Amino acid sequence: MSYTKAELPITVRTPQELLDALDRFRASFEDNPTRPEAIRRVLENYLVMSARG
Repeated sequence: MSYTKAELPITVRTPQELLDALDRFRASFEDNPTRPEAIRRVLENYLVMSARG
């Protein structure tokens, strides 16, 4: 798979408890996003909220 600069992959290690919480978060959406998509949503939301102060 090739990636553009905007789509570079990253690897994250996380405790099982955080992964379980992520999976519960994913399940709360009708479209049941993949783990990478759920992480993007969380990160994007956090960054937007942080920018607002």
